[in-house]
Amino acid sequence: MLNYAYGELETALDPDVFKSLKTAQKAWVPWRDANCTFVYDSTEGTIRQIFASYCLMEITGRRAADLLSVLDDKIGGGEG
Repeated sequence: MLNYAYGELETALDPDVFKSLKTAQKAWVPWRDANCTFVYDSTEGTIRQIFASYCLMEITGRRAADLLSVLDDKIGGGEG
């Protein structure tokens, strides 16, 4: 869903606005990865892999929802 929303926004947004999104996305990916590495490192035992995977899934899901909301506003006419 994240890749879908990002790809759709590439065509739906003004190029300068998409450039801003691209910059934000490039910063967001390392933040997500570092955050979930922290979750992994701060957990002991075999459950740490599950917690880290859940972290990746949840944070990515939230980001996808955010981008889908922007897309919905853009294509739904809520540009203001």
